[in-house]
Amino acid sequence: MKVRRIVTTGAASPGKRWAAVLAAVLAGGACLTAAGAAQAAPRPGQPGHDRPRPGLSSSPVPDTHLTAVSADSATDAWAVGSYADSSQVSHSLTLHWNGSTWSRVTSPSPSRSTAGYGTYLLGVSAVSPTDAWAVGYYRNSTGGAHPLILHWNGSTWSRVTSPNPGGTHLLGVSAVSPTDAWAVGWYGAKASLILHWNGSAWAQVANPSPGGALSGVSADSATDAWAVGSYTTFSQVTYSLTLHWDGSTWAQVASPSPGGTSGTTLSGVSADSATDAWAVGDSRVNPLILQWNGSAWAQVASPDPGGGYVILLGVSAVSATDVWAVGWYGSSTSLQALVLQWNGGTWAQVTIPTPLGATDSALSGVSTVSATDAWAVGSYRTGTGASESFILYWNGSAWKQVPSPSP
Repeated sequence: MKVRRIVTTGAASPGKRWAAVLAAVLAGGACLTAAGAAQAAPRPGQPGHDRPRPGLSSSPVPDTHLTAVSADSATDAWAVGSYADSSQVSHSLTLHWNGSTWSRVTSPSPSRSTAGYGTYLLGVSAVSPTDAWAVGYYRNSTGGAHPLILHWNGSTWSRVTSPNPGGTHLLGVSAVSPTDAWAVGWYGAKASLILHWNGSAWAQVANPSPGGALSGVSADSATDAWAVGSYTTFSQVTYSLTLHWDGSTWAQVASPSPGGTSGTTLSGVSADSATDAWAVGDSRVNPLILQWNGSAWAQVASPDPGGGYVILLGVSAVSATDVWAVGWYGSSTSLQALVLQWNGGTWAQVTIPTPLGATDSALSGVSTVSATDAWAVGSYRTGTGASESFILYWNGSAWKQVPSPSP
């Protein structure tokens, strides 16, 4: 599936507190309280370290957040994320689209059932109605993160054993076939992680990353895959990171980092062919869109809706003339979901509906089936302080909000 995505301590003002909380949410892809956020270390080099991110409530009310979506046909799509119950324990969340409605499907949540701990899903990839993957992590002790890989066999989600080099967070997944899938993330202190599925087991694969974290992955074939993220140098400057798989090894490929000393981060990637791939993120406060033409990555101009910060988290390419990117823009006190479209020549902002009663909103993932069939997911905050799942559908002419089932 050529989609993806991916991403997003108390403060004096509610806006800053909310932004700080979802910084941790996007770092771990979870619905956290302020207390839980303190235990979820932001992924190395990610924007959540030092800039506003849309956040979830710190009040004792149930919260839901969708982080990723993947559709393999008009009648088969998955959206994943997490929800926090009234006790502020986070659980995995998997929603399925059957062509007419979204419904919740039970999925494992191996974390400890105590406030501040939890299970979080950040990436999903659908191969067929009987083959899908979801990845993330869970916590059973303070500061301890464990990888979580779930597989859908057509009837149930079940855990699959995976390597755990310590403090492991999985952030993205991309499956080419039942015997070829990739998962990426980070472990320990700023060490990027790549795992591969060969049809029978997951194994860690060596990568040349200088450190940091991988946030997204997209495989176009068995010999063409990209993983993106960021790394931070000893001088505390964050740079974009792009790695390429040629069928035998992963190699680092040079990519623009226009943020300079302020930092550059890539959050999502989508490979349409060996000569056409897209990566999105941000350079401090500005949106960042990169295109691969078969020989080099180059920055492409993108709209700036204003408002302070512009963060792109997910991208999905269906063809060379049809690409979608999603994220959010605004400040720590006013956040709005953002959708951009590439028509083969330019990127343009596309109008989307505002959820009824929403005070803030953000989109984290997008998946395109065809020019008339695409999905985008995220969350929005209401006046009560609660966060709700946000699902949008593109029918070829307009984006429309689609009802999301409650956990």
